[in-house]
Amino acid sequence: MRTKGPWHSISNGGDGRIIGPEGQFVADTIPRDSADPPSNPGEQAFNARLIAEAGTVAHDTGLAPRQLADQRAELLAMLKDVEWTQCIGEDSIRCPSCGLTKEEDHHPECSLRAAILRAESR
Repeated sequence: MRTKGPWHSISNGGDGRIIGPEGQFVADTIPRDSADPPSNPGEQAFNARLIAEAGTVAHDTGLAPRQLADQRAELLAMLKDVEWTQCIGEDSIRCPSCGLTKEEDHHPECSLRAAILRAESR
């Protein structure tokens, strides 16, 4: 069973600890019984924030990060499939969002192109 979110990270001398919405312990980024201090406290804190964000997103969406990544890839492929569409009764291929032809390219404020660019950026 997954601890309800949102999750938060707290740092105590570089040991990234993850807590739930009521302050309950969720996870540590280093084992509690480890005698070795974290080699890079900044990296430990970053990892703790990343883990907390992944848990919060999983709680918010009901999906694991891998499931979200798979859905994103499927949706991006579908957007690209419909990016340029043959209009019935026309010879031109147009964007269904901004209406410009493929030769004209997209309107600068085309929402379909913007969505594709956001999904492709890393």
